[in-house]
Amino acid sequence: MFSSAVSRAAFLLLLCSCTNSSERLQPDDSLTGPDWRKAQNGVQIMRNYYVDQPYVAVLPNGDWRVFMTSNTDHEGVPGQHIVSSVSKNKGKTWSGPELIDPDTRLSSSWAVPYLTPTNRLYVFYTYNGDNVMDINGKPLDPKTFGNNSMLGWYCFRFSEDFGKTWSDRYRIPLRLTKADLNNDWKGKVQMFWGIDRPKRMASGVMFGFSKIGKYLIDQSEGWFMHSPNLDTERDPTKLVWNQLPEGDLGVRDPAWGSRQEEHNFVELSDGTLYCVFRTQRGFPAFATSRDQGKTWSAPMPITYHATGRPLKNPIACPRIWKCRNGKYLLWYHNTFFDNDRNPAWLAGGIETNGSIQWSQPDMVLYSTVLPQRFSYPDLIEEGTQFWFTETQKSIARVHPLSPTLVQGLWEQFTNEKPVGDRLLWQETTPAARSSLDPPFRLPGLEDGSFTIEFRVKFDSLGVGQVLLDTRRVSSSVAQEKGILITTGSDQTLLFQMNDGYKTAQIYTDQKLFTQIGKWYHVAFVVDGRANVLTALVDGRLCDEGNRVALGRQGWVRFDDLMTDVNGNGAMQMAPSLRGQLKDFRIHGRYLRTTEVIGNYRAGL
Repeated sequence: MFSSAVSRAAFLLLLCSCTNSSERLQPDDSLTGPDWRKAQNGVQIMRNYYVDQPYVAVLPNGDWRVFMTSNTDHEGVPGQHIVSSVSKNKGKTWSGPELIDPDTRLSSSWAVPYLTPTNRLYVFYTYNGDNVMDINGKPLDPKTFGNNSMLGWYCFRFSEDFGKTWSDRYRIPLRLTKADLNNDWKGKVQMFWGIDRPKRMASGVMFGFSKIGKYLIDQSEGWFMHSPNLDTERDPTKLVWNQLPEGDLGVRDPAWGSRQEEHNFVELSDGTLYCVFRTQRGFPAFATSRDQGKTWSAPMPITYHATGRPLKNPIACPRIWKCRNGKYLLWYHNTFFDNDRNPAWLAGGIETNGSIQWSQPDMVLYSTVLPQRFSYPDLIEEGTQFWFTETQKSIARVHPLSPTLVQGLWEQFTNEKPVGDRLLWQETTPAARSSLDPPFRLPGLEDGSFTIEFRVKFDSLGVGQVLLDTRRVSSSVAQEKGILITTGSDQTLLFQMNDGYKTAQIYTDQKLFTQIGKWYHVAFVVDGRANVLTALVDGRLCDEGNRVALGRQGWVRFDDLMTDVNGNGAMQMAPSLRGQLKDFRIHGRYLRTTEVIGNYRAGL
């Protein structure tokens, strides 16, 4: 189809759809307008067969310049190049893409930008400068998952006019280490890529990247490139580059499997470096350095401060950002399942004793069109406003991020604010009743949501006790329409909902209800916009994954065709509960994780 690499690259630019006049760039926290968390409600930056890693440099004149990796064919196929677009109105519209590296014969990939204090704009990227197209004499066939985009040189270009024109290409020397000398080319070719933004520190500028010890992506580990004079030296040939950590081994734990990669870091207020990366073990890991990257601690799983449990994440990029107020955000996927990158979640972090305490998460991005896989985000912060970019590998978008959600994550550690709006029904001391006309009507799940929360005290932990039953048996279908909450095995609660055709359900974690006579706070959140169920007990998001069939993750997805789950019949309140209920509330919207935790602490 393409007579040359040049025509392929030109065709890439013609195919890209890069403008969008959408004005919906502020999040609607009222839950009445378009859902800012829905992927399709973001503004499209670029569309192509392959689009990845949209990272934004905010320029002194207010423009946003985004850098992306793109191709008219699969990821890693020859013709892959880095491109750039500009928005002059904070992401509402974008210019057509421009090639950064004009040599269209060889692949350039994974561009990350950096703006110096003197307003020189750098872009760092992987470049297949030796045109490596075979491994031990065998072609890197893209039909068998061959990939030449992670082979070659670490390069950079710079611009003195904010990206209108670019310098020649320069190469950063990469020190040969054990990972290189043991790879498929025995060090003659190096394999690596980077997703980390350069950071300005007292000792200079540093960014992380991941070396690969075996083709295609195996035996990977974290490294860091440090330059003490990048901000001040004008002659690119005089830039000093130090590869860290010192020694022959990068940041990894051999016990966690072959793949440990996409290292990115922040600097804490005391100078500690805090690096996060993905692993094969279903959790993101972190390591710290107290000497500006020369040595690193043994990696550990990232855990929630409130529960001590590891965060869950597949082989997907966890991104950490330090915000202007000195607090942190972490993007990940809250699931153990490999390659499930939809939805995406954020945790909030605060510094404590040279490390970071992490909140429990709230959802920030979803799509009900499956499968879609979001990753490689970037964060933009201006004043009190936040935006983030992301890609599902063929469309790059920019989205507003709710300041209310972000602030809530940071306040979650001490939040005691009750939330009581949109109450459909509440009863402080509900008595056991076997027949009651439902005093509420749940929103339809086409675009509506609801939350059921209550406190429960058990006199017995037996299975099958009914706390709530609104079901109506239909003569035309075998299933029962409505809501059912019962005790399950292993000291759990089970929430089920049915629209007459389909059933969705979620269990709380095992062995949370272990004490007779203790009051427990429980919330089941039904997010009808994202088609996601979550459960919380005593302010703890249930993600234990004790029931494999329902998922080793902090949420359960339900069918987007589910609509009305009202029972339209007699409701039963605690007809067989051996215990008591109180503070029973039904909200006509989904509550965020942070809001449920606030209600728990407030004693509701």
